[in-house]
Amino acid sequence: MVLSPQVLCVLVYRMSHFMHANGWIRLAFVLYQLNQLAFKVSIDPAGCIRGGLFLPHPHGVVLSADVGMRLTMYADSLCCPTRPGPESARAERPQLGRRITIGVHAALIGPISVGDGTRVMYRTDVEQDANAGSVVTSGRIRLRISKPGETRT
Repeated sequence: MVLSPQVLCVLVYRMSHFMHANGWIRLAFVLYQLNQLAFKVSIDPAGCIRGGLFLPHPHGVVLSADVGMRLTMYADSLCCPTRPGPESARAERPQLGRRITIGVHAALIGPISVGDGTRVMYRTDVEQDANAGSVVTSGRIRLRISKPGETRT
């Protein structure tokens, strides 16, 4: 478990972020590219991700945002500015709260704000702000919560 891809890609990101924060931009970029080659993960070293980053299946994850504690992000998900790249300003990045879960094939794009405890479901594109504690789904998915004692027909 210690040498699993889930742990190693986050460790490489943490080292690249440390290098970037201390002004060693080129070394941070080398570690960023190592993460891309070894684990197929693209996590921007300039982005600030607080403790608790968990990537259960890190393949295809793209992350360039400012994130609170306890982010869970599944495979092939995307969280980045509208125009990704080194020229994108901090104000253009998504701002994610705490305890966020981003499902498989989900995309959070642009300068949006996502509140604490939000869950973004499978194959959902988010381009607007999401309130705290909400479940964001696409139009193809319908969630129905039944009340206690209610039977489904």
